[in-house]
Order: sequence, then structure tokens, then C-alpha cells
Amino acid sequence: MAKLSQVLATLEAERERIRQDLQNLGRAIAALEGLGTTRKQGRGKLSAAARKKIAAAQRVRWAKPKSRGRAKRSTARVAFRRAGRKNGGSWGGPLARKD
Repeated sequence: MAKLSQVLATLEAERERIRQDLQNLGRAIAALEGLGTTRKQGRGKLSAAARKKIAAAQRVRWAKPKSRGRAKRSTARVAFRRAGRKNGGSWGGPLARKD
């Protein structure tokens, strides 16, 4: 019987050691899982005043070209492009003339 109680004590000690190892393993897994997750960094929120400043600056940028008016294109260039489209373009597409 002495041997049986000795074996039982050894098995209980082994069980306790394994329980500790499993607990340590669980902590290690939790730590590694925390490292793998990356949170997306979004842009910071702008205050209402900052948005108003940006909008005003953008309106000024848009107003500059509008105040100058549109530049007229060269009529020769426009005519050349129209002729190219009629004739199938420069690559000789399906509408290209075969003279």
C-alpha cells in the first residue's frame, strides 16, 4: 500500500505541474494574440472651425479659374481632332478611309 500512495502522490504532483504549464501556455497565447491584431488608425476628427477654414480656402481656389474665364481652344486643333474621328482615328480603325 505504501507504494500505491507514493504513486498517487507522484501523479497528483505531475497533474499540478501540468496545470501550471497549461496556465502559462494560455497566458503566452493571449499575449501573442494581442500582438497580431492591428487597429486601423483613422484620420483625426476636425473641428467645425477647421472645416469652415478648409471650405473657405477651397472656395477661393475654385473662384480663381472661374474669374479668369475659359481659354478658347485653337480652331485648327479642334478641326484636326474632328477629322481624325471621322476617319477612324490615327490608328486606322474600322472607319478609316481606303482610297
